[in-house]
Formats: sequence, C-alpha cells, structure tokens
Amino acid sequence: MPGKFQNNLAYLEFELHGIDKKTSQNFNGIIDTGFNGYLQIPMVQALPLGLKLIGVMPSTIANGQTVVSLMCEGFVTVEGKEIETIVYLQDGNTVLIGTQLLEKIGKNLILDFVDGTFEFKDRPKNEQKTIQTAN
Repeated sequence: MPGKFQNNLAYLEFELHGIDKKTSQNFNGIIDTGFNGYLQIPMVQALPLGLKLIGVMPSTIANGQTVVSLMCEGFVTVEGKEIETIVYLQDGNTVLIGTQLLEKIGKNLILDFVDGTFEFKDRPKNEQKTIQTAN
C-alpha cells in the first residue's frame, strides 16, 4: 500500500525532486479531493529540492481566503511512475495532493474509510475516461 489512513485522512507516500534527482525527498501528503490542483508543499520544505519557479497563482482556500502561491515545476514518483507536475508552495506545514495529480497517476484510486485503507488499481485497457456530472 502506498500510504496510510490517520484520523480519517488518507496519506500518500511519494518522492519529489526538482531538476536534479539527487535532491529528492520523501513526503507523506494528504489526498485532498477538494483541491483541484496538483501538489502543494510548504515553502520551507521546497527550498532544498531545486524546483524550477514557473509563476505565481492566486487561489481561494477552504476558508474562503485568497492566497498567492508560487508555482514550480517538479517531478513526483508514486506507484513506481515518475510524473512531471506543478508544485504550489505555501506557508504552513501541510502537504496536499490534488485531483489533477491523482489523474496524472493514471490509476483508479479506491478509498475505504470503513477499513481505513486505500489502493491504486490499474485501469482496464479498454476503459474509457468518463466524466460524471451531478444532476
């Protein structure tokens, strides 16, 4: 299993690096299905990684406050797959994994809150990407 449940939060283990793989570090991030970005990490943890700054982005967080994040380019390794991703840098100490990064992993994510487990499963080869909308 690539992560764990703690206090009803699903934590995914992953590795992150910038331009140089030698700077990689391991992280545990909260899977946040309400975060439609890629990956958010604390600014203080980002400095040693050598991430490439690509811009800034204002965003509205859960409490309604608008914050400005530095946007960087980084590389995440999860489930044995290296993925180029956008990394948002924030104050604080929370690492969040958003839905856009989950989509880039390319596997189905099964969360079981009753048993406190989760897993990634390969998508069937013939399965088409579907988008469901609420009525």
